[in-house]
Amino acid sequence: MGQLGRQGTAIVDELRTGVTNFLPKIGKLLESGGLVPLEFICAAEGFDGVLDGLKLLNEGKAKGKKIVVKLQEE
Repeated sequence: MGQLGRQGTAIVDELRTGVTNFLPKIGKLLESGGLVPLEFICAAEGFDGVLDGLKLLNEGKAKGKKIVVKLQEE
């Protein structure tokens, strides 16, 4: 893992090539409907949102969905 941040190493070059080849495929899959983003639920902000999200999970109301909790603004 220590090599990932170093340019010019084989693993970084391989990773860059893989990402460069993969990104256009994601766009095509999204356009064709072959890849569909998950539905999401916005919970309350901050720590209360985490608790709300856990409650939704326990109640089975978040199956197949992503729960998003925003940071609480001061």
